[in-house]
Amino acid sequence: MRRIFLSIVLAIILVLSMLLLTGCDGGLSVTGVAFEWTNAPPDATSQIYTTNVKSGEDIKQTLNNTLDNMPKEITKLPLENVIITIAQTKNPDTYIMNTISNSTGEFIGGKIVAPYKFQIRVKATKEGSQEVYKDITHDTISHVIVILLVKNKN
Repeated sequence: MRRIFLSIVLAIILVLSMLLLTGCDGGLSVTGVAFEWTNAPPDATSQIYTTNVKSGEDIKQTLNNTLDNMPKEITKLPLENVIITIAQTKNPDTYIMNTISNSTGEFIGGKIVAPYKFQIRVKATKEGSQEVYKDITHDTISHVIVILLVKNKN
């Protein structure tokens, strides 16, 4: 009788532990596009525009809205091989994930993370361009990111 009781208790503990572990994962995903800012003023610096995607919102539409809300006077070209690094702001040298823009400047990445609110650093680098970073709050799963890189001045 005691053996059956212990088996039942252990089974309950195992099931509860599995439910707890599977229920504690959050996500972090980034979708965006990287551009070269072709008509940047001489004193311009690279920029990052971000939008948090709320649950149920369309990521592609959010990206289009973000692009539409950028200043109209900016001209830009898609930029390939931009390295986008996502890290926790409190420890920016330890990255969460990296992704690279494709030939149309688009990039996407994702990672399972703890399901709580924290600060992340979005950093974009490309040889020959100004490095740029922006700290944002991760309190949703998806983030839309638009990057405008300015070429280094020779």
